[in-house]
Amino acid sequence: MATLDRRLVTTHLPRLALSAGSRLTGDRTIAAGAVLGVLLLVGVPFLMLVFSSVRGGYGTLPFEDVAYFTADNFRDVFGQPVLLKTLRDTFFYVGGAVGLAVVVGFALAWLVERTDIPLPSAIFALIIIPFLIPQGTIVGSWVEYLRPRTGEANVWLRDVLNLGTDTGPLDPFNMQTMVLFQGFLLVPIVFLVLTATLRNANGAMEEASRTSGAAFVATVRHVTLPLLLPGLFTALVLGVWLTLDSTFVPFALGGQAEASLLNFRIWAALNPADQSFPGYGLAAAYSVVVIVGLLLLFALYAYGTRRSDRYATVTGNTMRVPRFELGTWALPAILFVVAYLALMWGLPGYRLVRGSIVAGTSGYTGLLTNATFLEALRNSAIMSIGSATLGTAVVVLVGWTVVRGRIGKWKAGLDVVATSSLVIPAAMAGVAFLLVFLTLRGLPLYGTLFGVTYALAYRMAIPYRITNAGMRQVGRDMEEVSATSGASPLTTLWRITMPLIAPVVSISWAIFFIFAVRETTLTRYLAFDDPTLVTGLRFRGLPPGSQAAATVLTILFVLGIILVVRLLLLRRARLT
Repeated sequence: MATLDRRLVTTHLPRLALSAGSRLTGDRTIAAGAVLGVLLLVGVPFLMLVFSSVRGGYGTLPFEDVAYFTADNFRDVFGQPVLLKTLRDTFFYVGGAVGLAVVVGFALAWLVERTDIPLPSAIFALIIIPFLIPQGTIVGSWVEYLRPRTGEANVWLRDVLNLGTDTGPLDPFNMQTMVLFQGFLLVPIVFLVLTATLRNANGAMEEASRTSGAAFVATVRHVTLPLLLPGLFTALVLGVWLTLDSTFVPFALGGQAEASLLNFRIWAALNPADQSFPGYGLAAAYSVVVIVGLLLLFALYAYGTRRSDRYATVTGNTMRVPRFELGTWALPAILFVVAYLALMWGLPGYRLVRGSIVAGTSGYTGLLTNATFLEALRNSAIMSIGSATLGTAVVVLVGWTVVRGRIGKWKAGLDVVATSSLVIPAAMAGVAFLLVFLTLRGLPLYGTLFGVTYALAYRMAIPYRITNAGMRQVGRDMEEVSATSGASPLTTLWRITMPLIAPVVSISWAIFFIFAVRETTLTRYLAFDDPTLVTGLRFRGLPPGSQAAATVLTILFVLGIILVVRLLLLRRARLT
């Protein structure tokens, strides 16, 4: 029987297998889609950024005829008298925050994916909730709790310790508190990256390590962490760029902490203190400098992962590792999760809900019967779902091309350009898309829901890095069997690879979706916020607490959609 089966397979393979030319054509089709998607979504703002960095002329836009080519913007960047202090403070701030986020995020991801902790799916949903809450709301609530004179935490500590003072003992306005705040804000995105990586990891090697007598710490150090290298590097890089891009913590604490950060420099260039014309060229020059740093980081990444098969843990022989029994460590693990959840959304959520019911439930009933709010919610759903779906399709194509493609050395350039959107300020991207939309007046782009949906998909850096790391975990064996059986690269991508990376794709889609819901800058530039989106709503004439109630309803709405999409993708993966 075995001989007959082997003969049948051998007989049919030559007839079914695609020729090398056909496979190359399929690869080129996927690569063409990837390149086109990146050019349309990222190429526009990226080229505008580089162009603006070498254009000068006070009070002029980079594309105007009176503007001229100059290196003055870069001279201003490197000629700052506080440049060394800015670099030192930024290094401490970014390094500390990212390090804290990786430690906490890995611990949470490991508990959810590798242990028998109760209700792991519920914990997963609760951990990503802070990613849905506006960062300004979270940071603002923390500051209110820690205000030296009136903060609830300081008042409680003074009473318990009987200090006899009217301020302190905690002072949030320092660099150390900034690091803690930013680090905890990064934990949800780090958790998402590492959860997807752990979920895809082959448990056979970890099980073999434990079976051979290796201790738990040795298994994590010598087996788990090396296999997670692409995901860990992705988490580190995303943490660095998100910290550099975010201004909530620096604005809330940085001024009184006398910190000098690159965040301030880019924002100050676009928002001069004297309300003069924005310095687009200077902001672009800062961003180009950051992109150069990005190139160096990814050169190291490419060198370290030049053999992606070493990190492939999803193969035809993949097994799920048995969950680690916590035993006596179950209670400390649960307390750790509860403490994190209380800090990240319990305390901010309490303030938010309390504010939403300041006048009873009238804030909620007023919104749910308000035609403007319901229209804004519908438009936000269409915009966010559309941009998330478009962006996810592009990053999957790009991930396949970079990790699996056979089309030349230019894949490294595609990889960098796809990631560069993270360091393009939303204001610069808004200006770039605005120019394109005004140029193509014959198309329904400017001031339309379609145009905003298209533009919002440009924020592909984080979903792309997550998808890239997930692709590297998938072994080539099943894809090679598919190709040998006659399937085209597109069929293999859809029928084999997509189900294997469904957890990664669901997280990438969720990040696109959340970014779209929270975006305000792009919508203002593209003339679509009056008040047709949730982020552009005005609450004049509505009952007290309506704004907080709108935030609560939006969070529940977003969480519901993300969970439905994730369940659908994972269900398809199981069925396949």
